[in-house]
Amino acid sequence: MVRRVFFSFHYERDKWRVNPVRNAWVTQGREAAGFEDAADWEEVKKQSEEEIKNWIDDQLHGTSVTAVLIGNETAGRKYVNYEIKESVRQGNGIIGIKIHRLKDKDDGQDFQGSNPLKNFIIETEDGLKKLSTVFETYEWKRDDGWDNIGDWVEDAKQQADQLTEKEKRSVREITSGEKFVKALQSAGKIGGIVGGGYILYKWLQNANNDSSPVQNQNGPELPNNSQQNIGDIDVESLGEDLANSGIDLINQDDDDNDGLI
Repeated sequence: MVRRVFFSFHYERDKWRVNPVRNAWVTQGREAAGFEDAADWEEVKKQSEEEIKNWIDDQLHGTSVTAVLIGNETAGRKYVNYEIKESVRQGNGIIGIKIHRLKDKDDGQDFQGSNPLKNFIIETEDGLKKLSTVFETYEWKRDDGWDNIGDWVEDAKQQADQLTEKEKRSVREITSGEKFVKALQSAGKIGGIVGGGYILYKWLQNANNDSSPVQNQNGPELPNNSQQNIGDIDVESLGEDLANSGIDLINQDDDDNDGLI
């Protein structure tokens, strides 16, 4: 079955990166919807918010899958959010496709952005689920998008067909309060891991530099100066240690630990 796919993306930043993805779809005899060129974009963006939403609704009509092309600033865009929500409500399958490693007009790549599917939830019998746990997100280059986009589209539609009408209608953006709680939880985990690891590192460093032990009344012998004042930690050195650790924070997959709220 030939499916018509709606492409959702941040036009001004990612229009060049979108072209290879869209072309991979339409050059194989398939149909696409959404912005095609600068003329479309310039005409539509002059209209009112209601008129823009009506234009999006018209473009979504007759499509069965929505491909959300994820660049550095896609998450949080007002009309991208509208397109995602309306797509789910009308029964479209959703694909997230990361395109930040594709090149722009200046032959440059971009930093990875947040996954906008993480900003939406649906209510199921098993509780709240993020869209990012219901629908798959791929990386165009790493996952060989040119050859696999057809399979991604079919899988997304099959997944959407498993949702009940009630679940589709329940889709909504995560509230600011829910995001704040999640941010605090994430900050606590990261701070605990980094802080604990750094303190252990400094303790071991002191242990190696000072072989004369002191007796701890409540436990085993400890090296001198092992109970270092936290205020003495060199934050700049910590940054250098992280930079030299081999951990790639920019290209790290932000879907690795994607769970419920």
